[in-house]
Amino acid sequence: MQHTHTHHTHTHTHTHTHTHTTHKHTHTQIVLPLAILINKSIVERIVPQELKIAKIIPVFKSNAKDDISNYRPISTLPIISKILENKCVQKDL
Repeated sequence: MQHTHTHHTHTHTHTHTHTHTTHKHTHTQIVLPLAILINKSIVERIVPQELKIAKIIPVFKSNAKDDISNYRPISTLPIISKILENKCVQKDL
């Protein structure tokens, strides 16, 4: 599961409380269950609901901070869903 090492080491925390840093340090312990999850998702063409939950963060652009139109939404997904997405792209699914 080499793909798990190619992601940037950000410290964003998701609804799963699994950060990129945590993932980096637990890689050897979770590689087999993660491979099983990814392979099953690809074979069954199903993405677990928990991997579809994004955290939306408003990022300030400019001007008045009290004007909501001066923010742009940034969504962050769990690292595992990004790994699954990359595997699907590799397999052309």
